[in-house]
Amino acid sequence: MNDFERLQLGENGQPAVRVHAARPGTAGDFFGDLDAVALFLGNGDLAARNSQGELTRAIAGLVNGDLERFQAAPPEGREEEADENTGDREYLYPWAGRRRRLKVVALPDGTKTSGLRVKGDQLARGLRKHVKKLGLVVPERFLAAGADVSALVEGVLYGNFHWMKYKSRERIRGLEEVRLLVAPAPAPTLEAAIARGQAIAEAACLAKGLTFEPPDRVNPATFSAEAERRAQGLPRIRFTRWSDDRIRKERLAGLLAVGRGAAVPVTQIEWIYEPAIPAKRTLVFVGKGITYDCGGLQDKGSFMNQMNRDMAGAAAVVALMGLVAKLEPEVKVVGLAGAAENMDGPRAYKTDEVIVHRDGRTTMVGHTDAEGRLILYDQLVYAREAHAPDLVVDAATLTGAVKMALGPDTIGVMSNKKGIADRERLLSAARAAGEKAWVLPLSHDLPNSEFMVADYEKNFVEVMHGKIADLDNDGDQKFGAGTAKGGGFLSKAIDEKVPWIHLDIAFTAIDGPVGSPIPTMAYLLAAGAAGAGG
Repeated sequence: MNDFERLQLGENGQPAVRVHAARPGTAGDFFGDLDAVALFLGNGDLAARNSQGELTRAIAGLVNGDLERFQAAPPEGREEEADENTGDREYLYPWAGRRRRLKVVALPDGTKTSGLRVKGDQLARGLRKHVKKLGLVVPERFLAAGADVSALVEGVLYGNFHWMKYKSRERIRGLEEVRLLVAPAPAPTLEAAIARGQAIAEAACLAKGLTFEPPDRVNPATFSAEAERRAQGLPRIRFTRWSDDRIRKERLAGLLAVGRGAAVPVTQIEWIYEPAIPAKRTLVFVGKGITYDCGGLQDKGSFMNQMNRDMAGAAAVVALMGLVAKLEPEVKVVGLAGAAENMDGPRAYKTDEVIVHRDGRTTMVGHTDAEGRLILYDQLVYAREAHAPDLVVDAATLTGAVKMALGPDTIGVMSNKKGIADRERLLSAARAAGEKAWVLPLSHDLPNSEFMVADYEKNFVEVMHGKIADLDNDGDQKFGAGTAKGGGFLSKAIDEKVPWIHLDIAFTAIDGPVGSPIPTMAYLLAAGAAGAGG
């Protein structure tokens, strides 16, 4: 049996990292078995550090002035040149018969939470090949709030993540332990902040790992089975894997149509988290779950690479609901994901077919490679009808056009009018989480203009109206604006009945360093989804 066959889907083969707080004590207690120590210093500290002795005193002072037991010899060889990008320096010190790495991490004055996350990421990326046990020594002034601690931990774990499950030779095990010393005295909430940062990072890495799994291992059936396995034993979580009969009974017509051409039947999963106290709000999170997308009968040709990762939205649902069980927010959270393969088998759905959706609206299939919106449409209708939500958020690798609009590292954000207030809160959450997000307009976001050319006097919703059906999943080809067109189509499933936000994660989830949009959703939930929508 190969090593990877012993691992569950989404698991990487790297050991679980133990992250914990160290209490101020002797230098020997702290440094004893560590392979490397990262000392975070501000600009003023670095300016004063002009000799090995001063550096030693700086470290020793952070561990209760234990100069006698921490007798560091001068660095072996010369001090390494400062990293041009980060300003960090690295030394080698002998300690207790071993050579240890000492990384001096430069923190500019006024470093904010996001800067700590970036520094943690850079640090772990540079050390993960050589270091198993890492100590972090951080002056208290840099970790003024729990969010700062969480961000630093998130960054370290993001930087440590390296997908290598299916490599038979290259083995980068990465970190096994991170020991955080906040000096001169840690806050009473330090351990809770560490646990929160670790939970967010592990969820984001799980979502990323699931998208890396090859399509011969992840299909609708195995994906739903893995989701069910991960749901077992989670507190306050109810998980349901719908039967084929229920999928038909609930009229998830888009899911059934898209999956017709595949050998593996479609699946549908639903998670429901109920808080311990009566919930003030209900949030529904919907994810697109195309486990492989060849484009259907209008296949992608040479553009099929990485189309096993078209299920990143559904992977985010699985990771988020596990995270919700750990964070225990005071809101009800529902997770929905329909899974299918969009293939070109003999029963594949065709252009010009008409799909009758759950709410009775009809869609003519204008293009078989615009399948994600067909699946999501019925999920969104079900979400608002079955759960009476205060906010619906969907995440999908929906359009390649989002990269042309915003580049590969920015989430495209759209909403209906009722969702504008929550959209602003989500953008704030993205900033706090270190993710880039930008609003793309739907019709209500744009002012009327008397200068519009007559052929284009349509908004992003009207352009999706069909000629022989209510909607066309490809819309008016002359219009362009593919990402907003996708959002405009989905908006018809919600109308203005409930606040709704659409996240196009087509490139942030695939090319980004973490499992987008898990960090953003975690920070939104931490704020309790922050009151009523507008």
